[in-house]
Amino acid sequence: MKYLWVAMTLLWGQGWAAPSPVFQKISVEEAFAQAKKTNKHIFLYWGADWCPPCNELSSEVFSRAEFSELMKPFVPLYLDGDSKMAQFYGEKFKVSGYPSLLFLDANGEELLRLDTSLTLADLRQLLTSRLWQTESFEDLWKLAKEGKKEAYWALSYSQWVDLPLKDQSMELIRKDMESLLDQIPSHEGVLKARWAARILEFQLAFKEDKPRYDLIHKALELFLVSQATTMAAAGTLLNQGPEAIAVLQGHLPQKQVLSLKERMRLVSIGLAQNKELSWRKRVLAASLPVRLFLTEKPKENIPAPLASALKIFLINVESKVKSPLARHSVIPLVAYLYQQMGDQTLGEQVLLEEARKSSSPFYYYDGLLQMARAKKDKNGEAMYQELVKKHLPNGAIALHWEANEIIYRIRHLEQGKEALLEQKLREYYDKVLATSDGFLGRHRVRHQKILAALAEKKLARLTSLFQSLQMRCSSLKESRAECQKHFANALQGGQKAVY
Repeated sequence: MKYLWVAMTLLWGQGWAAPSPVFQKISVEEAFAQAKKTNKHIFLYWGADWCPPCNELSSEVFSRAEFSELMKPFVPLYLDGDSKMAQFYGEKFKVSGYPSLLFLDANGEELLRLDTSLTLADLRQLLTSRLWQTESFEDLWKLAKEGKKEAYWALSYSQWVDLPLKDQSMELIRKDMESLLDQIPSHEGVLKARWAARILEFQLAFKEDKPRYDLIHKALELFLVSQATTMAAAGTLLNQGPEAIAVLQGHLPQKQVLSLKERMRLVSIGLAQNKELSWRKRVLAASLPVRLFLTEKPKENIPAPLASALKIFLINVESKVKSPLARHSVIPLVAYLYQQMGDQTLGEQVLLEEARKSSSPFYYYDGLLQMARAKKDKNGEAMYQELVKKHLPNGAIALHWEANEIIYRIRHLEQGKEALLEQKLREYYDKVLATSDGFLGRHRVRHQKILAALAEKKLARLTSLFQSLQMRCSSLKESRAECQKHFANALQGGQKAVY
């Protein structure tokens, strides 16, 4: 994909481009030195070139002229997750998922972790306040409990799921959320909806731990009060609305669930046509009726009127979206929705056409690889696997893709292929051990998933492999301790159950 702004930007890290000229080509250390010298805070953006939601942020926020003005009081720092030592810094700043947005002080202390569905208008509104620039998240929470409206607004723009309060139990956090929501006057509908959005996200993130069904229901109701409240919570409603409905099924009277679904369907019509929203959000809006149907009847055919209306909208999107940034944020979603509606051929066609004109086509070829596997097309699988390898960029994503392939091999291991799997594991860990931050951040998550897949299959003969790999951990500096922990975990699992 040839980004429109490439000519204006400097290349970042290992051949990656910064998402906006506003992000200078400076190291993390240089950014913090500059922040201390100028007495400014850091605006940290953690993302990746290939990530669709990251491209949505670049298209809707970072590429706009106003963003440059908004960033003048700060030192903007882009940390590409695929650049050298990125996972080391990801660990340091406690970021993992792409994208992540943080404000930090010059000493690296976190001030605020932002909701990544925010718009340029949201960022503008947030920056009218200085309270969050002098108070920690915990202090803002206390100020909100005291009724300070400015603290409420700052927290409503923040990301709660990845930042649990340090001095309170989970139950107390949940209790505070509801009581603070109830303190917001009814005439402050937009603030109430934004606060409810954070609550819904939190409840769904921990839905395995006794979710509050009444609170999820209350949040959805607050989203649907008016057009303004729906817009305020649009990111959460469109991304997680169907999941919320699925959680409520069986825990709320069916009549209330059906009422929620019908009202969500009705508001989705207006949101899909709203030009204030990004193309990605508009596609999510247009697909909401289909996704709601699938939450209730996942194995049934989608009613023809629903499928037809969505297909017409998606075809229109394909022709209208011109910006490379916007296209990469939305085309993978378009292809996925075609597949969900049972038209895998059209989904494949969309991905193939986009891959052919993209300068970063691996993401599309990987989508085609997964589609080929879904329909057990061995020839297609082999072809797209080679195309992904050919176009796969350097950096963390290369290791993560290889880890996912190993996990796939483990789960679909054929009899007599154990030695080949062991060889692939050795080759993979050779690359990891050659990477200074290879056992940190997102890398560690992938390694843990490999061990989990191995444990499920109860594979034998890997003890000697892990012992030999563990001995090499001493060659690492930044991730030596995590390397040793990883292989100790692998060997412990082997003694208990499998290897």
